[in-house]
Amino acid sequence: MSNNRRFFSIRKKFILPMVIALVFMITLSSYYFTREHKKSLLQAFEGSAIKTAELISLAISRALEERRFDLVTKIFEGTQIDSNVGFIVLLDDNQNKFAVYNPNSIQVPAQFSETDPVYSTLKKSFIFIENDIVSEDSKRNFARLILGYSLESLNTQLSKFRSVSVLVSIVSFLLGYLFIHITSKRITNSLHQLQKRMKNIIENGSFSGKVDISSNDEVGLLASNFTEMMKEVQSRHKLLKASELNLKKANSKLEKINHLKTAFVTDASHQLRTPLTIIRGETEVALGHDNKEKTFREALLIIAEETDRLCKTVDNLLSLAQADAGNLVYLQKGIDFSDICWQQIELAKRQAVRKEICLNHKIDDNCVLTGDPNRLIELVFNLLDNAIKYTPKNGSIFVSLENHRNHALFTVRDNGRGILHEDLKNIFTQFYRGKNVKKSESGSGLGLAICRSIVKAHNGQLKFSSKIDTGTTARVLLNLQKENFINTTLTD
Repeated sequence: MSNNRRFFSIRKKFILPMVIALVFMITLSSYYFTREHKKSLLQAFEGSAIKTAELISLAISRALEERRFDLVTKIFEGTQIDSNVGFIVLLDDNQNKFAVYNPNSIQVPAQFSETDPVYSTLKKSFIFIENDIVSEDSKRNFARLILGYSLESLNTQLSKFRSVSVLVSIVSFLLGYLFIHITSKRITNSLHQLQKRMKNIIENGSFSGKVDISSNDEVGLLASNFTEMMKEVQSRHKLLKASELNLKKANSKLEKINHLKTAFVTDASHQLRTPLTIIRGETEVALGHDNKEKTFREALLIIAEETDRLCKTVDNLLSLAQADAGNLVYLQKGIDFSDICWQQIELAKRQAVRKEICLNHKIDDNCVLTGDPNRLIELVFNLLDNAIKYTPKNGSIFVSLENHRNHALFTVRDNGRGILHEDLKNIFTQFYRGKNVKKSESGSGLGLAICRSIVKAHNGQLKFSSKIDTGTTARVLLNLQKENFINTTLTD
């Protein structure tokens, strides 16, 4: 054996419990039948003794009424036809013996009570039947009869039954053991052949050949299946060798592609950051002139804020890989999600107006939660941007934020083209874009993946439902900043 575990053959595991069960069953059967046989014999003897005592009592009663004491002696002698009658004693009212029949000269107790040692000894081999002898006419009690009924023949029958029972048990055990031995040997020999074949495969790696077992049972079927399995293993082993070589080549190509993708994301982020930094610098310069109009200053202020947010979005793009690995850390502080929604809706309205889209909203106040404001801004922006992007001209979008005390439900619903059913399960996959998305429409396939990472980091839920040519609904469930809040599950 290759391991240190003690070997215990299956044959021993099979025979030992079977032998134990066989011995237990035979012993129990022998004990049960012997006990039941003894009980039935004892009941029969007791019934016979009671009937004998009643007949003797009736005969003696008539003899005493006729005052023919010679008949009593004849009645006693007539009991010899029942060899089990050991002795008969007649007692008067004072419990004194006035007649005794004892043909076998058995030592009769002086008193028929447990205090008499002779009585206690005789109880082991006799049944004592007591019966009152009563006058049929006057109902007067003549005497009391005590019949000692011998159990010798009962014990003889029981001894013969036990001998036969033991002999039958021994024969049954030998036959059962022989059957178990032959059956287990046949099974284990077949399994031993399988074990040798497996050992040969392990040591030599040889998958060819077959196990020569011709039995028409489960073991034979096992051997046949094992041979077929080895053929299949041999065939697949060859394919695995070829696949291993192909995988090594493919892995080398994938490493190169992954390196190129990482370099592309890094370079793209740096290229985006440079013009955004210049735009922010120019905006700050414009804001420094006090003689500009108020609306111009407000526009420049929004540009500055959006520029700053876009820079952070580029950083989020770089950290998306960390989010996939579960290592992304978010800033956690108390914020009013209602303010974020208002701000992003106001920004989205300008884009919606350009596409002649009706943007309606219903925002509840005081949706305070703990989270990263920059990430939540990005979340709302991405969802609104997607809705506007895929909603046609003259379409409509409805945005709502509902305060449900323990949680906030943010919903963006549009009546755009919708998402194909087969695409719906892949919308959170990085770089994935739906089949019904036009090539001319901008997008990297990262927006919803980032949204899911943001929601997951805030212990929330993000669900999408969509119907072709009807529209898409995005729902975000976030826990509000309250003590002992109750977790809520977002259902479709």
